[in-house]
Amino acid sequence: MPYELTLTWCFYLLKYEMLLLQFAQQERQQILEFESHLAAATSKVTITEANSLLISQLTTMDPK
Repeated sequence: MPYELTLTWCFYLLKYEMLLLQFAQQERQQILEFESHLAAATSKVTITEANSLLISQLTTMDPK
């Protein structure tokens, strides 16, 4: 593969990975907001990534 094509491919791959990371961060934030809304209605506990019950289940696409 020519050098220019290799650099172009690496650039697009990096950009794609950055988009995936950004999407994952947005997804985690939305899950936290949803879980915080549920907790506010019942237990008034502040939900963080450390005590979230949904993040680990939903981001791995493996709901239990």
